[in-house]
Amino acid sequence: MFLALLPSPVRQLRSFARAGIVVGILAALLGRAAPAAAQNTTLEIYDARDLSMLCVTPPEGRSLSTDKPPLPSQSPFASPKHAGEDPAAVARLDQLVSTVASTAGAACTPLMPGVYAITGEREAHQTIRTMLTQLREMGRQRFELDLVIYPVDTAAAPPLGTTVTADSPDAVRLRTTVLRRLPAPIDAITRTAYISDWQPVVSDNAVGNDPTTSEVISGLTGTAIVGAGPDSAESITLQISGRLTRATVMPAGAGTGKSSATSGPASEGLGIGLPQVDERVVHVDIGLATSPAPAPTGTPGPAPGPVLPASKLTAIAVLPGFEDGRSLVIAASVRALP
Repeated sequence: MFLALLPSPVRQLRSFARAGIVVGILAALLGRAAPAAAQNTTLEIYDARDLSMLCVTPPEGRSLSTDKPPLPSQSPFASPKHAGEDPAAVARLDQLVSTVASTAGAACTPLMPGVYAITGEREAHQTIRTMLTQLREMGRQRFELDLVIYPVDTAAAPPLGTTVTADSPDAVRLRTTVLRRLPAPIDAITRTAYISDWQPVVSDNAVGNDPTTSEVISGLTGTAIVGAGPDSAESITLQISGRLTRATVMPAGAGTGKSSATSGPASEGLGIGLPQVDERVVHVDIGLATSPAPAPTGTPGPAPGPVLPASKLTAIAVLPGFEDGRSLVIAASVRALP
């Protein structure tokens, strides 16, 4: 009777086995979610410095001052053609990449200007790479922009939208490459150096001079933007904003305190004078057709407007000239590059 009350070894083994199975199942259920989530979440480093050109502040047409312009600073963030690092562009790029990461459900941490640590699931990283690739494709389409500025008699100025030859000996030509929809700086300029101040330096048994050199700039400065037309892939738009300036240096007259010294080794061959600057504001927003407009068919209607061929030199602006009875013509042609 007493022996019957003792637990059977077989029953004990079965109980231990059942308990082990239950513990194993619970451990698997409790520990499965965390390891799986950890394995599916990864951290990757993204280098988006090449996208900085999408965020750079468009340069404005600047006044052509008589002082020497400062040398542009070099930066690992921006390309040298973007005149150094732009803090506002860094902030816009941070916002752009953070928006891309949050759209994909990932977290973004800036490490340095243009470089980011993004944490998210594998599917999120695939979405981020796809979106960044699409952003890069936006800036790869290139156009060759040809600008010509030349003076003509006002009575002979060509109508806007007509093809011109620009064979004037005084024509100034600028050819540059413009990325689609990105502001490109325009600098078709000539610099003229002169002595703006002349200070005598007197010491024991010696007399010298301390000249101050400056420069004035003549030409066109500003920005150009080439983009696709809003209504049709058969047209593009051209926007130019800036200043057209003519600068001359007039000889310093009597009573200015500068006419006493007109030459000498310290002058470096430069004349002492006073700058005179004439300026014109340039603003162009025009559509150019990449192919001729189709001939009208069907019911009669209004005649189509003039076609402005993008690949031929076309008059896009006529400004008052710097002499009486003269005008300045700005002509441009745009050609898509492969």
